[in-house]
Amino acid sequence: MTKIYNTEKYKIFRKSLRNNMPAPEQRIWYYIRSKRLGYKFRRQYSFGCYIVDFYCPDFRLAIEIDGDSHGTEDGIIRDNTRNIYLKNLNILIKRYTNNDVMKNIEGVMEDLENFIVSISTPSTSPLVRGRTESPFSSPFSPCQRGSERGWERGGEEGSILPLI
Repeated sequence: MTKIYNTEKYKIFRKSLRNNMPAPEQRIWYYIRSKRLGYKFRRQYSFGCYIVDFYCPDFRLAIEIDGDSHGTEDGIIRDNTRNIYLKNLNILIKRYTNNDVMKNIEGVMEDLENFIVSISTPSTSPLVRGRTESPFSSPFSPCQRGSERGWERGGEEGSILPLI
C-alpha cells in the first residue's frame, strides 16, 4: 500500500510552509501549540498531495485557516475536491477565515474548544460515522491525474495550493 501521510516528496515544502507561516496561522498556532488545548497539534501535515495547516491526530481533525483565495470559484472547487479526499480518509475539517483569526481569536478558540468537546463525546461524534468509500475508489487520485502537477501561489495570504 502506498504511503499517503507526510511523504518524503513534500517534506521540504512542508518545512518551508512551517518556516513562513502567514500571520493568522502564527496567531492560532500560539494558542494550540504545546498541548495548550490538551491535545497535540501538528503544523503543515500532509495527506497525499494536500497539506493541511494544522492536524490533531487524536481526533483526526484538520484545521484550515482560509484567506481570500478560498472564496473564489477556483478556490471553492479546489477546497471541495480536497474536502472529499480528506473526508474519505475519515479526517474532520474545521475552517476559519484569516479575518476571524486576526479579529476574533477568542471566538475562534471558544468555537474550536466546543468542537473538540463535541467530537470527543462518542454519542455525538462525527468520528463514529464510517467512511463510505475508499479515497482511492475513483479511477484517479486527485493528486495525480496522468502527469505530475505543479504548485501555484494562492492569494495574498501566501499559501501554496496544489494544482489539480
